[in-house]
Amino acid sequence: MAEKNTGKKYSTISNLMYILKLSWQSDKSVIISIAVYSLLNAFYPFIGIFAPKLLIDELTGKGRADVLVWIIVGMLIISLISGYLIDSMRISAHSKTDILIQSLKRKISEKALTMKFEYTEEPDALDKLQAAREAVSMWGEGIVQAVFEAFTFLSLVFAIIGYFGIMATLHPIIIAIIVINVTVVFYLNNKAKKKELEILPKISSLVRKCSYIETSMADFEYGKDIRLYNMSDWLSGKAWKYKKERISEYYNLQKVRFLPKKANGIILFFREVIVYGYLVLRYIQGAVTTGNFMMYFNSISSMTNTLMQMIESFVRLKGQAAYADVYRSYLEIEDEDKLSPDKIQPIPKSGEYEIEFKNVRFAYPHGKKDIYKNLNLKIKAGQKLAIVGVNGAGKTTFVKLLARLYDPQGGCILINGKDIRTFDREEYWKMLSIVFQEVKTFAFSVAENVAMTNDFSKEKVIEAIEKAGLKDKIYSLDKGIDTQVLRIFDEKGIEFSGGESQKISLARALYKDAPIVVLDEPTSALDALAESRIYEQFNDMVRDKTAIYISHRLASTRFCDVIAFFENGEIVEYGTHRELMALGGKYADMFNLQAHYYQNDTEKTEEVSVSSCEAYGVF
Repeated sequence: MAEKNTGKKYSTISNLMYILKLSWQSDKSVIISIAVYSLLNAFYPFIGIFAPKLLIDELTGKGRADVLVWIIVGMLIISLISGYLIDSMRISAHSKTDILIQSLKRKISEKALTMKFEYTEEPDALDKLQAAREAVSMWGEGIVQAVFEAFTFLSLVFAIIGYFGIMATLHPIIIAIIVINVTVVFYLNNKAKKKELEILPKISSLVRKCSYIETSMADFEYGKDIRLYNMSDWLSGKAWKYKKERISEYYNLQKVRFLPKKANGIILFFREVIVYGYLVLRYIQGAVTTGNFMMYFNSISSMTNTLMQMIESFVRLKGQAAYADVYRSYLEIEDEDKLSPDKIQPIPKSGEYEIEFKNVRFAYPHGKKDIYKNLNLKIKAGQKLAIVGVNGAGKTTFVKLLARLYDPQGGCILINGKDIRTFDREEYWKMLSIVFQEVKTFAFSVAENVAMTNDFSKEKVIEAIEKAGLKDKIYSLDKGIDTQVLRIFDEKGIEFSGGESQKISLARALYKDAPIVVLDEPTSALDALAESRIYEQFNDMVRDKTAIYISHRLASTRFCDVIAFFENGEIVEYGTHRELMALGGKYADMFNLQAHYYQNDTEKTEEVSVSSCEAYGVF
């Protein structure tokens, strides 16, 4: 059984290098634009420091008009060019970050399709998915912002080096005072950031819960149940409960962020009194010229602000880089096992496939008991098998194991004598046409919903639709197979009923035309007569293919060579329809009970049943 993936914490440097590597691979120009923008920002404040000094020195010195003009013009030109470049690089950097964002989002989507299927049903993995999405999508926060913050921090470091050089000419003690002061501020901010990172995962989990409820309330598929069972107030109440908890956590977050700022203000006051007091004293003593006084005055203010910005930037950088933890933690969720090329066995190309479950033991991850303890079942090539039983008997689990959505913990599943775990997974999936009970249609055209690709044969799509029993419905639409499904992107899109959606799913299986066909209760939304007709037509379509029909209703058994009755993960009865009816066991009881309802539904159903059973030799 796969272990729960809890991820791990990386250092800020590790996360930062990871983010920069992703960014560089996505678009090198993003990094270049941000780097140039940040370095120009570091240089720009010094124009405002040196320009007044040069002007005042010249005014209080020789007072040459031409020199004053050149100083003013030179500083204006430098300021204009620098400002233009800063704005250009800023716009360029922000416009190009969308490429990075989309690249990161794509990795999230791709991961959802490569991780072990069991994780798609685990709350822990779903929380990580939500956190990873937020790490990429939040405005002004997250992985992308870490790139900006890294270069912002670097630019501030360069600026501080410049300020230190200036202030050292006044007195080194000034630097020491400011550094000690800022170190205390850094400690307080860093401590607050750690608490902040403890609160953020709680907020992510509550956001996911709220989002689920609100999405469900707006989903047409849930609309009927919500109205008929008066669930609106109940769902709204649950959503509001999670929202209140989220608001409370947000309040705690803001409180954590506010306390360091309050302390910063007090510390700043005492620092300014000491530093500016010393500068004024030196000016009164005549040790500092007017021009230098202005330079030091502006430098102290700018240096103090820059140091604070650098500290805040570093704390933010740690926080933004930490988002890479949740992103990486999600991407580290265990993928489906992949064999090395030298261990992959070729799939038999005989066209006829025998399936065998041999001593299979299986339990769902974190499950309390085994679904199968020692399941043995052989399905001969070209055989039609019906798997029946009440809900919870283990029928759908059988499909998930055959489809390799899960792997057994014991025993093996064989195709023509070869363990399916030795096949390339994607090549193996090409062998299967599986129709599940829960049908999902996509907001694409009818044809794309059937073919599940852009490159399809219209003739083959139409043939599959006709065989699935949707001919009249699709032909009644103005755009036919080009009609959009759902109204998400097209207000004239078609909303299929439950039964029609299941027929779309049947059409998919027919279009794929795989050698092994599995129907996992695909007609539950149809009435008995329609179900009987669908099974009869589908059985004729699959011809000599190996086929498995799974249902708790017994319409499928009339077309099958053998029947396996499942109960509590075991095969308690196995044989032909005649043999099981003669046995007089659980299958016979279920069949007789359902036949009674079918007879009440319509005489024609019974006629279809008898003729079909005679045709396939099950009576």
